[in-house]
Amino acid sequence: MLSHDLGAIIRSKCPINHGYWEDVPEDPKKDFIDEISVNFDIDLDMVGPRGYIDLVMAGRFRDFKQKLHKHFQLFSSPEEALANPPFEII
Repeated sequence: MLSHDLGAIIRSKCPINHGYWEDVPEDPKKDFIDEISVNFDIDLDMVGPRGYIDLVMAGRFRDFKQKLHKHFQLFSSPEEALANPPFEII
């Protein structure tokens, strides 16, 4: 459930103009963690849980970027791909 919610946050709120999770600024990452802490009782002061959450968010970010890339490859031109965005980013 935590992993699913983290994926939903990444898909809906994370800027996709970054190539890798490490390139995403700390401010949005902190906002994502704050949002998840509202629904889950997690001690974010401990290194373990915070590291796990960051690891899961990195994986969800990578998965989402791969899905977008596969969608982009379905079209013959960048213009056509941009005119037909995937459902997740509409």
